Amino acid sequence: MIVCKFKTALAVCGALFMIFPAAADFNRNVTSVKNWIQNKYADNPKVLALYTGRLNSIVTAPESQMVRNEKLKSAFPDVFEVKKRNITEIVNDLFRRAHTRNDAETQSLLGHCFFFGVGTGKDCTQAVKWLTKAADNGDVSACCLLAMSLYFGIGIEADRPRAIESFKYCAEAGNQSAQLVMGVCYHEGIDVSKEYYLAFEYLKKAAVKNCKVAQCLLANCYYLGDGVAKDDKEAFKWYSKAAQQGESESMWRLGYCYYHGYGCRKDYNKAVGLFQRADKSGDSVAHGLMSGHYHFSYGAILDREKTIRHALNDIKTGFLKRLH
Repeated sequence: MIVCKFKTALAVCGALFMIFPAAADFNRNVTSVKNWIQNKYADNPKVLALYTGRLNSIVTAPESQMVRNEKLKSAFPDVFEVKKRNITEIVNDLFRRAHTRNDAETQSLLGHCFFFGVGTGKDCTQAVKWLTKAADNGDVSACCLLAMSLYFGIGIEADRPRAIESFKYCAEAGNQSAQLVMGVCYHEGIDVSKEYYLAFEYLKKAAVKNCKVAQCLLANCYYLGDGVAKDDKEAFKWYSKAAQQGESESMWRLGYCYYHGYGCRKDYNKAVGLFQRADKSGDSVAHGLMSGHYHFSYGAILDREKTIRHALNDIKTGFLKRLH
């Protein structure tokens, strides 16, 4: 039986909306700085080495990615001032267009900007205003982010039944983030009745779109027989897909498959290698495995905190692509 952390993490989830940028933002910023250094000082080895050393000291510092991201922006203001100006211009243009025409795409992008604080200050009330206009005009991505606002009471009074209905609508319309959220809700019986079959169906829809968290959860369903016939080979397949994308829980679960021969031939070397990879990524279960505790109950489904973080990251990534 799955031991679920899902419900106990609920209280901390609202804060997650306010603590971006995530790891992807930090890595992207590091790449931007590297390119800037190389382009600007390629003909000056001493200065190139100086700035490269400064960058490396920030990247390797024993601090959170959020702190290092801020230090990166302070140390290399020229890189980020240009980027900020460009995004601000885009947002100003969105704001002008939003007030002159009833366009769902423009309203949606503006709502996302206010929600994530991109090109403008974070303003969840303004975010809800523009997301509502966009959702009323049929924009599914706006509807999904509005559902999250409704669920957690961000910029609007919390209304979970309405939020769940919105998530369902978005999931049926093909929104990957909503499919992931509804899959977890149905699996754990959060604000809906526990329905493993529906959980499996929603998770599969998100998994085939390459959502790594959904792939891991789908593999769990196959391994445990939740909503589908138990199938170790299918579980192994989906753990492999998620692990290839760097999903840490899937790494040690795939290692577990190799260790015991579930859906594959036993291979202790591959098992230990996967445990090590997951351990380096900071996974606590993998750390226990590397400490010698190879015999354990199957473990927990991904909790709500991790699920919501991933869903929000997907939304933000998709929004930034649309914005540019």
